Amino acid sequence: MELCEILGITINEFFLGEQIENKDFKQKADENLLKALENSTFNLDEKIKYYRKKWQREHFGELNIGLIVSLVLIYIFFDTEDVLFLVIIGTFIWSIIEIKKMITYIDNHLYRKEK
Repeated sequence: MELCEILGITINEFFLGEQIENKDFKQKADENLLKALENSTFNLDEKIKYYRKKWQREHFGELNIGLIVSLVLIYIFFDTEDVLFLVIIGTFIWSIIEIKKMITYIDNHLYRKEK
């Protein structure tokens, strides 16, 4: 860190070996983090937890909007048992799809093939 301060660069730039433009900083930082994770001593369970949390952070809005829409539909159609049943089944199916997407995301990042 002291060397980076002396050189006037960030740690990401140090590990990358080049200066990073502001517009590319997040992407380069993510790439450096992924390289560090791939070459780290994290075990498989720790990597799964990391990618699960990362996916949940990236899809937080989508998950909450789905939950809110489901709750609103249940509230609106609460008196009609048929519609309530359909909303519950639809929410259940939607949650299974989201879990499948999360598992696919985790698998794709855990077992990334070299290019």
